[in-house]
Amino acid sequence: MRRVSRRSRQIWLLAGSLLFGSLPAGAMLSEIGLAPLPHPLHDAAIGHSDGVWLIIGGVRDADTRPVAGVWVLRDASGSSWDSAGQLDTPLADAASVTDGLGIILIGGWDGRQERRDVRRLRWDAENQSLIFDTLPDLPHPLRGASAAVLGDRLYVAGGVGAGVVQDTFWMLDLAAPDARWRALDSWPGPARHDAVIGVQRDGYGEHVFLFGGSDVNGQPLFDAYRYTPAPQSGVPSWTSLGRIPGTPVGRRATRLGQSHLLVLTQTQPDGAGLGYAAYHVITDTWRAMGGIKSTADIVGLTAMGGHTMLLTAEGASLIESPRPRAWFRVIDYAVLVVYLLSLVGIGWYFSKRGKTTKDFFLAGKRIPWWAAALSLMATQVSSIGFMAIPSKSYTTNWVYFAGVATWFVVVPIVTRMIIPFFCRLSVTSAYEYLETRFNLFVRLFASLTFILMELGRIAVVLYLPALALSAVTGLDIYLCIAVMGVLATAYTAAGGMEAVVWTDVVQAGVLIGGALLCVLVVIFSIDGGPARAFEVAWRDSKFQLVEPGWDFASTALWVVLLGSAFGRLATFTSNQSVVQRYLTTSDEKQAAKALWGDAMVSIPWAIIVFALGTALYVFYKEHPESLNPAIDNDGIVAFFVAQQLPAGVSGLVIAGIFAAAMSSLDSGIHSSTTAVVVDFYHRLIKRTTDRGRLILARSLIVVLGAFGTGTALLMATTDIRSLWDLFISILGLFSGVLCGLFLLGIFTRRANGSGAVVGAIVAAAVQYWTSRHTSINFFLYPVVGIVTCCVVGYVASFFLPGRPRIEGLTIFSMPWDAPRPNKPGSLVRGVAGKASP
Repeated sequence: MRRVSRRSRQIWLLAGSLLFGSLPAGAMLSEIGLAPLPHPLHDAAIGHSDGVWLIIGGVRDADTRPVAGVWVLRDASGSSWDSAGQLDTPLADAASVTDGLGIILIGGWDGRQERRDVRRLRWDAENQSLIFDTLPDLPHPLRGASAAVLGDRLYVAGGVGAGVVQDTFWMLDLAAPDARWRALDSWPGPARHDAVIGVQRDGYGEHVFLFGGSDVNGQPLFDAYRYTPAPQSGVPSWTSLGRIPGTPVGRRATRLGQSHLLVLTQTQPDGAGLGYAAYHVITDTWRAMGGIKSTADIVGLTAMGGHTMLLTAEGASLIESPRPRAWFRVIDYAVLVVYLLSLVGIGWYFSKRGKTTKDFFLAGKRIPWWAAALSLMATQVSSIGFMAIPSKSYTTNWVYFAGVATWFVVVPIVTRMIIPFFCRLSVTSAYEYLETRFNLFVRLFASLTFILMELGRIAVVLYLPALALSAVTGLDIYLCIAVMGVLATAYTAAGGMEAVVWTDVVQAGVLIGGALLCVLVVIFSIDGGPARAFEVAWRDSKFQLVEPGWDFASTALWVVLLGSAFGRLATFTSNQSVVQRYLTTSDEKQAAKALWGDAMVSIPWAIIVFALGTALYVFYKEHPESLNPAIDNDGIVAFFVAQQLPAGVSGLVIAGIFAAAMSSLDSGIHSSTTAVVVDFYHRLIKRTTDRGRLILARSLIVVLGAFGTGTALLMATTDIRSLWDLFISILGLFSGVLCGLFLLGIFTRRANGSGAVVGAIVAAAVQYWTSRHTSINFFLYPVVGIVTCCVVGYVASFFLPGRPRIEGLTIFSMPWDAPRPNKPGSLVRGVAGKASP
């Protein structure tokens, strides 16, 4: 038999991996050597200030006194550590931590005695000099303590004072004008010094983590604890964690990615076996991240601007975080391309039927209720939701799931009291009702607000999934954005609403199938299968549905239920992209069935995606070595898909993420176009033709699609993200306001146009103030907006001029037994001035 050469085998293995399997993902840390220290230093303090690295004090070797020198490295490529000045006294073995202003030095040893003074050392880049700030002294002298900063609070744990190993845990509020040290409850373990301490965020908030140290006999400790400050609800508490695989050294743990802490450990008592270990704060697991090259004594870690520096007694190194190397294979590309081309084909097919604006905006009212239901589901499940909801249950629990119960409260209200007004008035834009009930200004204000919110949203739903997909699949982020943006714009412009709905139907199937497939693969990838998965998740309280309490800032059950009910009511009442879906059905009864169908699909969908997050938690708890710390929590679904699923299958699920993004994009640009053409062009321009409006609509879709795609590309290139987030957050304050306008019109007789405007403005201002100056949970923002708009608008209507129009426009005056016309504009003509197209 002919023997296959080693090189040939490698080539065939590589080809097979590209076609059908994933190549190994490298996840080890690497070191880049920096300039050597001026001389060996032990027990020095390290940190950064104003863009430079600093080393402070220390001892030159075991037989000499501490030194008072300070050395600076101005950048990672610097040729040497330069002298930056002197302390007023020699110092070694001090606790050090960097806050937003500089390096805080706590206690230490000056060669004669332990110290209790606390100082902040700052670097003045302009004058190239050091600045010292005095902070309150410790309650008693300490050396060998450990320190961390969480927010404005400085925490100090353990150490040696007067020759006695301490179990003290102190806190100093750095923002308080009369700051004083306060003793807190200590960890539930032995006294210690030289413990490793760090701060990281899990799904519930930020915590202080304490690892190991040495006990009163100098023996290493292997326990670990989590301290939760809980300043607003509950009592601060300590939680015991699992055993540490090795002896932590260096006194400081630094953040590694969104949910890991990087800790230096040694596995042998003689100091050998030094390496990096990553602690995952969500699953309480450890994984090795490679060995340390240097054999010199470890001083510690410090991080600045996303870069981590390791300092040893002889020199410093920059630590490079691991980057995911999951591969998107040829067969995955093939599946994705076939899927995307099928969407284009749907758009091309329906382009032949969109001959009028009624066809283009409302699909000729030919959509069956079940297709409208699936389209409603797909357009509300954005790509962000496809990844963010599993991420939420992966990092926390099922508390948010309780909101699905509000479907059974909101849907009856909408089907019986909201849909009849839209269907019987035969509107194309939801905001036509506001002009009929109030005045033209209210209609234009609401329509413009919706358009601006959608323009901001379509850029985000393109950028965020493209960012996650690029990180874990190797797909170019610009290519991802361009493909999703161009194709969604193309089929929407060609086929109009009919193409949007039927592509949404296909995308809903891909979404549900892909998510369900992920759940099954994850569960059966766990040793022990579903039984083991359920056991681990139940033991770790991952199925918790209810958070007790009455705190407005928490996710207590009443907060989730009330906020979800008002938020869902706002969506089904005032969001044009949603209202337009059920207006594509033939009559009021079919529209109501579409809404109920949406609920019947969305509830199982919620179960699937929450279960997916929980299953991922169990999988990575059982296999911590498979989790790359560089992956953001919101990218955990895409990472698992690229890393674990078979070739072809991963391409299908990635297509599901594309589907979620494109279904949100096509809805956003189509509904925004509808609002522009119907509420502005057709309403304000004297003479328009149906053909002219159709041409304008198709042109606007291209323009808005290009705008959203271009903005997403800018987000990937520049720092426009922060400005865009601010823009969206401000506009988001109006989502509850829009719903308030509709409820004010439908459920009151007295409200008029002037009062409605005042109510909207005041509600937006109150909601802005609430979001900026209170700790109220974001779930309650819609409640604040809707209630304020309704109350203020109603009261203001008693004092402001304006005659309310109520005939057939409120629940008190609607002719419920009257015929239900389908002809556009049959009831609004003459009041609004023009019929809907």
